[in-house]
Amino acid sequence: MSIIKPLGIPKIKALGLNNTDGVENPQQKNLKITFLEAKLKGFNVKLMFEVDAKNLKEKYGFIRIFKTQNDIFHDNYFDYKEIDPKGRKIIDIDILLPLALNEKNPKYNILIKVDDMSSTSTFHLNIQDVVSKGRDNKLSVVDLMRMGIPREKSQKYVNVLNSTFENYNITTDLRQICFFGQVLAETDAFTLNTETGKSDADYGGFKGRGSMQLTGRENYVAYEEEIRKKIPNIDFTSSTASKDKINDLPYYIDSGGWFWGSLRKLNDDADRHDFIYIAYIVNGGFNGFDKRIKYHNKAAEVINKDHKVEKFDFKKSYCYNNIKSSFAWGLWHDMDKFKNEVKNDKNEALIGYNRFLQLYQQVGPTGIPKDGYYGYDRNKIVSFVTSRINSLK
Repeated sequence: MSIIKPLGIPKIKALGLNNTDGVENPQQKNLKITFLEAKLKGFNVKLMFEVDAKNLKEKYGFIRIFKTQNDIFHDNYFDYKEIDPKGRKIIDIDILLPLALNEKNPKYNILIKVDDMSSTSTFHLNIQDVVSKGRDNKLSVVDLMRMGIPREKSQKYVNVLNSTFENYNITTDLRQICFFGQVLAETDAFTLNTETGKSDADYGGFKGRGSMQLTGRENYVAYEEEIRKKIPNIDFTSSTASKDKINDLPYYIDSGGWFWGSLRKLNDDADRHDFIYIAYIVNGGFNGFDKRIKYHNKAAEVINKDHKVEKFDFKKSYCYNNIKSSFAWGLWHDMDKFKNEVKNDKNEALIGYNRFLQLYQQVGPTGIPKDGYYGYDRNKIVSFVTSRINSLK
């Protein structure tokens, strides 16, 4: 006769089972909404809130803004907004300018309901202050957070970003959107400083640093010369410690603005919205191109939604008339080794490869460097492209 003994809590823990409250206990749920800031937007006030949810199911929450007495909005505001049911997300709410602009520091309530949970918080909003500040085109901490930049990084970099935009004339919506599409991809939303996966000896000892991942001795020297016009003794080249100064503020952000506005003069390309060409100039190929589009659209969502683009047309890019970038466009959309950088796309690969052959007929073999492109020898590159076209058809 066997005896069944109860398995005590210490033994449960010894087996690696952490839930000692019983299997019936569900995961804890949470829902919270917090006011962040308000901005004037045309004849509306844009309110920004952070929704913090945990272990919920629905992706949309019911939102209501109200006062307990004497609503000064034209009506109680209510709507459904998309949230992250298992994390944090910033949401925008556009409200018509209220009638009672002379009311001082009124108190509002916001309610959010998701699944079977609801949460209410109170915030103060002085509409008169919002109106008096006017339409401020400078980016805020919340703007950066909505692009996917961590809060602490947003707080750290917002002022330097705004001054950098002024210094290098990155002042239009398209210029800023295209700029963010590049730097946020290069740095994983400002969480990286120095290029990863490279030793100090790579690129002649000058691997990528700064928000635009400045690379190569020539670029380091040129940026050093630019900064020496203001700070004569600055040193970005003599040692690893000197090179690492580019990762310090304000140079971390400023070096990206200098690369963009002074070295490569990309403002004109941004005005044409030639994002493909900009990515090619910044990267030298199309590494992380899908990520660049993702951050481009995150920035557009904040700065100007009209500039969101799901797919750019290679035939409309300056790259279409460049033999190397045409080969690169085909290569990156074709080869499995780049599938984590750009989604394989047979049609885009064929566009790039066919354009390469068209341009090759114009320039001949002497139009390609002796060492070819991206590890493909000049004497073999045409046969490689031809074979890939035949395979893709």
